[in-house]
Amino acid sequence: MIAAALDTKSRLAAILFSIAAAVALGGLVVGLTGANPISVYLEIAKGAVLGRGLDETLARSVPLVGMALAAAIALRAGLVNLGGDGQMLIGGLAAALVALYLPVPGVARAVLHWPLPSAPAELYAAGLPRSCSSASASPS
Repeated sequence: MIAAALDTKSRLAAILFSIAAAVALGGLVVGLTGANPISVYLEIAKGAVLGRGLDETLARSVPLVGMALAAAIALRAGLVNLGGDGQMLIGGLAAALVALYLPVPGVARAVLHWPLPSAPAELYAAGLPRSCSSASASPS
């Protein structure tokens, strides 16, 4: 129990140290350009949360957080999934195509909008494009 608590405390300390070092290094770089690092960081924070900034911050960060969680789950299971960005791209393309071209009423489209776009991404994750192309090639 004590070892686990120390491990958690040391991890937290390492995370906080990394954040502080990154902020200090960024401030040093900004200071070397002649700008005030504090005012720059304040503008970054304002731009991230004020006005449409919060919408843009969430729109750009939610897919990244989702990809990080997906990679963490796979890594925890002892697997490595390096194709997450491609899976997200294929799933997004399929979702757009389903939303634009599926000729069904709105409620049915909403129900079908989950399994239909996820299928191509899952096939990509399973290695279907790779296995199809290698199956047709003759060994040398």
